[in-house]
This record gives sequence, structure tokens and C-alpha cells, in this order.
Amino acid sequence: MFSPSTVAHWMVIVYERQQRFNEQVANQMASDLVRGCEAVGMVTQNELGIRLSSPRPTRNNHQSSARAY
Repeated sequence: MFSPSTVAHWMVIVYERQQRFNEQVANQMASDLVRGCEAVGMVTQNELGIRLSSPRPTRNNHQSSARAY
């Protein structure tokens, strides 16, 4: 038998350039996720935390930065 759960804590961390996945898109995606959870009876308790972070440097960028030191 299906018994929906409660999601007590959650957040979205975006490791993508903001030109491709900006704060507006992240907020919309998170809102859609909450609505989807509610549609099947799940409850989300805390407010959404979204953190936009720069993607990790590529290996080539990292190596060239290391050489500069």
C-alpha cells in the first residue's frame, strides 16, 4: 500500500553556468517539484534553499591555473 512521506529538509544545488540554468529556472524547477510531491500526497516542510554555484573548472583550466603559481 502506498503511504506518502514527508520531506523535512531539502535543497537544490546547481553546478551549471547561470547563462544555461539561472535562478529563475531553478526556482521554477523547485516549485514544479513541490507541486509534484503535493500531487501524490507528499509534504515538504522547509522552505526551499537554492544555491547557484560555479561549475568545477575543467582539467585544462585547472592545470593552466596551477602553472601560473
